[in-house]
Amino acid sequence: MQFAKPADRLRFVTGRYLARQLVAELTHRTPIEIVVRMRCVHCGSKTHGKPYAVHPGGTLPLSIAHSAARVLVATTTGPDVGADIELIDETRFNAQVLDQIESPLERGSQPRVAAAFTRLWVHKEAVLKCTGDGLMLSPTSFSIDFSRDRPRVIGWTGEVGPPIGLATLDVADGYVAAVAVGGTQEFRVELR
Repeated sequence: MQFAKPADRLRFVTGRYLARQLVAELTHRTPIEIVVRMRCVHCGSKTHGKPYAVHPGGTLPLSIAHSAARVLVATTTGPDVGADIELIDETRFNAQVLDQIESPLERGSQPRVAAAFTRLWVHKEAVLKCTGDGLMLSPTSFSIDFSRDRPRVIGWTGEVGPPIGLATLDVADGYVAAVAVGGTQEFRVELR
């Protein structure tokens, strides 16, 4: 992979390193036995797409995200996973961008401030990473309901989307992070 900025390369390498460490710990292997690969759910390419870890006993789904000085790695022992983290940045917030990610059901329900925009974006990005669609699926095609203890995906437009569980992560001041897990089962998030 080529990177325009050295900081981008460092975040990429750090994410892969942390993923190998985490999977090694969970599978009782050594990091050198873990390989991080990618596969696109749309075209089958192995040069881009959703990451996963290969270890001597099988595979584990992965999601790797980074923003500013933070890198987030998520995995599960079975269902698909997606995670995102973002620094709340007033200079990046733009009401027009919010209009491009809010679903019709969400339109006007979010305060027009950077923190609310970032919260919505991070949860939607986690869902899109979980499904493997990335931005090939419009963030406006589903809604996030924040009115309960744990956010949830509602209101898929068009075809009914897959069931996905969501959790907001408390990772660092000034950042918003979320994890999405495929399926309807309850799940527990363990931060390390």
